[in-house]
Amino acid sequence: FGISPTATRMLRKSGIVPRQKYDLDKIRAIPTTGEPIDEQSWWWLYEKIGNGKIPIMNLAGGTEIGGAMLSVFPGMSLKPTTVGMPCPGFDLDVVDEKRNSLINQKGFLIIRKPWPAITRGLLGDEDRYIQTYWNQYGDVWFHGDYTVKDSDGLWFMHGRVDDVINVSGHRLSTVEIEQIVSSHPKISDSAAISIPDQITGEAIVVFIVAKESKEVNLPEQIQS
Repeated sequence: FGISPTATRMLRKSGIVPRQKYDLDKIRAIPTTGEPIDEQSWWWLYEKIGNGKIPIMNLAGGTEIGGAMLSVFPGMSLKPTTVGMPCPGFDLDVVDEKRNSLINQKGFLIIRKPWPAITRGLLGDEDRYIQTYWNQYGDVWFHGDYTVKDSDGLWFMHGRVDDVINVSGHRLSTVEIEQIVSSHPKISDSAAISIPDQITGEAIVVFIVAKESKEVNLPEQIQS
């Protein structure tokens, strides 16, 4: 049974209890990918779909990667939202701006060596390919994601490096903003963007989808 984090949030907010309505006993694994999953939705999948027993096979990869580079594997000890560990053939690391390896700290995801399915370029735009993936740290692949590797060897994705809003010098992740807003019980989904602001440089604007359209006071509740 595969499902995206966005679809999981929508189902979770709908109030549907899948195991009361459908026979899910044949499910053996629950893959999810495409974006970072929030902890509430991870637990909902694990408990409501997986009955507290089926592993959440969260994974990360990309078109330019040629498949998955991080994945949960059968038999692993899990933590909520983890994308497991590097897949065979990948020399991954989490580093700071000076390329120092980090443990239990959010940093930049890099790939130190080529892998079997590495993309060779962007059609008709070789300069963009080099600038996007190879010029950040010189001789390693810069994937453009904030990532954490914990002391147990488990990896966690925290959204795109470019999905950041700078408000008065404070760099705020749109992923984290959306996760906080979407945790409100009356909100089904949300999307955060920035707009120019003469005082703070950028200001945050959040679009929300309410579970019930009659919730006219929702913006005031969220702001508080």
